[in-house]
Amino acid sequence: MTALLDVPVLDHPEFHLDAPPPNRVTRRLLRDNLAPHAARKFATGILAAWNIHADTADTAELLVSELVTNAARHANRGRHITVTIERGDKTLRFTVTDTGRRRAPTAPIDPYGDGDDNGGWGLTLVDVLALDHGVYRLRGGNGNQVWFTLAAIPAGGAS
Repeated sequence: MTALLDVPVLDHPEFHLDAPPPNRVTRRLLRDNLAPHAARKFATGILAAWNIHADTADTAELLVSELVTNAARHANRGRHITVTIERGDKTLRFTVTDTGRRRAPTAPIDPYGDGDDNGGWGLTLVDVLALDHGVYRLRGGNGNQVWFTLAAIPAGGAS
């Protein structure tokens, strides 16, 4: 079962559920400069509700923010980005989907290659910190899904 949480990004509401979230949750965000902040809050709220170790939550927050930033900056069409978080027995999977026509890079880009000290690190961080990651091009070239996995370490477990 998937819970779709379609909350306006501009309000930056705190994430609250009366019961623990299901094992798969999705939030749709406006594709704007506030999307990374909303994605971070969404990810940390879900992982806290699932009682995931703080180190894992910190890594997830960083990587989700990087992928949402990439989608917000580089998807050349569409109003929304979606973030999906799935909890398995041993792993967490995070997927960021955009509707851009541009093909997402499938490998890290050298952040030193273009002289831009402020960009280019997103996929490098994913490559180093995630257990696994990848990119799917949506059917008909109508967007990208960039995903990564992390170990699902409970809060009381070793990091």
